[in-house]
Amino acid sequence: MTNLFRDNIYNEFPDPNKKIDDLGLQVVDVANKMEWVDVKDFGAVGDGTDETNKLLNAFTYALQNNIPVQLGVKKEYNVTSQIKLELTTGKRLLIKGNSSTIKFTGSGVTGIQSMLEVTDNSTTNLTNTIVEVDDLTFDGVGVAEQWAVTVYANLKQLWALTLRADTIRLNNVQFKNLYGYGIKVRGYQNILINGVKAENVGGCWYTNDTYDAFGDAIYVGGGKQATNETTINNVHVVGYPSDRVRKSRIGIAFEKDVEIVNVKNIYVEGYNRAIHIENCPNIIFNGVSFQTRRSDVHAYVHTGYKTLAIDSWDAECTSGGAYGGRSGLIAFDTITDAPRSCKIKNGKIKIINDVATNFLSEKVVFENTEIISSGGRQQISGGDITLRGGKVEGKALRVFAGLLETHGCNTEGKDTNPVIEVEYSSSKGRLLWNGGIMKDSRIHLINVPYALFNNFTAIETMNYQYSATCVFVSDFGSKAFVKNGTLKTTTNDAAKFTFADSRTVYTGDSYKVLIDNTVSKVASNVV
Repeated sequence: MTNLFRDNIYNEFPDPNKKIDDLGLQVVDVANKMEWVDVKDFGAVGDGTDETNKLLNAFTYALQNNIPVQLGVKKEYNVTSQIKLELTTGKRLLIKGNSSTIKFTGSGVTGIQSMLEVTDNSTTNLTNTIVEVDDLTFDGVGVAEQWAVTVYANLKQLWALTLRADTIRLNNVQFKNLYGYGIKVRGYQNILINGVKAENVGGCWYTNDTYDAFGDAIYVGGGKQATNETTINNVHVVGYPSDRVRKSRIGIAFEKDVEIVNVKNIYVEGYNRAIHIENCPNIIFNGVSFQTRRSDVHAYVHTGYKTLAIDSWDAECTSGGAYGGRSGLIAFDTITDAPRSCKIKNGKIKIINDVATNFLSEKVVFENTEIISSGGRQQISGGDITLRGGKVEGKALRVFAGLLETHGCNTEGKDTNPVIEVEYSSSKGRLLWNGGIMKDSRIHLINVPYALFNNFTAIETMNYQYSATCVFVSDFGSKAFVKNGTLKTTTNDAAKFTFADSRTVYTGDSYKVLIDNTVSKVASNVV
């Protein structure tokens, strides 16, 4: 790209050794000739010295004249304090990084400090302002991690970007070594974040699991007006390594009047919550292709939402921490707005350790989703859960005081433990099972007053005998109804297999099919 500043300005000013700050107001006369301005014209060359003021002067000039500013190619610019800029109405700041790094080499200050803060100072009114950063790395290596600090007021937080503008665009921006935030947006109307990477970004104050103060890779908050939009694509964010005493706070957070959100192709690892949504009663959240690892709660929703839909979610749920007493895939807290919907589609959820969450009264649909135990089980308290297609494998799921409904969901046992357990409590707890293939599986009911199994096929290979007689539905103080089921066995001894315990009532024609294809009808009791 041609630098019209270098190519044209010195035709107006014959001394080519003068820098912009030396030339003063005369530069404004040729500002309309510039395509962009280069920070080296303000003396910033990436030579290892403190270049905070030089970058500040370059960014300020570019902002005042609505001219894009660029850094050198693959340079490293040291800064020791905050660069802060104010956007007035109609102004824009466009920074092209050219694969360079702004490196914070100062020791920080007690409290909060941003490497770059750009704000239009308007939380609700539109100002026609733009901030755009492209191909730039922010490294906060100068401020050390502070896991042992137990007094919040004594922390030295370092945030890379603090932004407030109508339009914010970040492309191929990287963050590393930041004990604070990568990006914190505190007011916007439209956001596009693409290709962001973060490593060793976050941190978390010494506290309990019901309150925390900082430590997000990406924080989007403060939608200025209705129908604000956020688009986040191709993001890979990792908190600190697993040997730290705590996880960082949040991978990607949405808070306070965020409305339309589209997120695609993200990887989040090492945060207490991978995704956090709070105080966004009108949020319509659409996600595609998620990978979440080493999170205590993979998605946490607090105080309202309209739609939460995630397609292709690969999550590994492990124990080791919680938030608000909840752990696992999704948690809800203090939800009051209606109507709302939550759907997880084409997911693969691996339960590595025992985890427990609360769905309150939420209706959550898992469509074509695999829930697989790799040694652990997800307990869900409350809620109305629907499994459409998909598969539950191993001792993967326990529903406490909630409704579980299935449509064509398959199950497969891996040992004598029940694949799914449903317990009735506080006047809540039902199971409606429709279709699907149950292989070597047992569904365990505890005090459930009504459970219906309809139009399903059970297959027993004798690999995991629960008792002398293989039982597909075991119950304790429960009432189960079996309708139109088929039990396929691997022997000719029909006595070794039964659909359910003796309290079960058969309301339709059900059959046992022995290995030689002999069919015996289970007596029907019309209720």
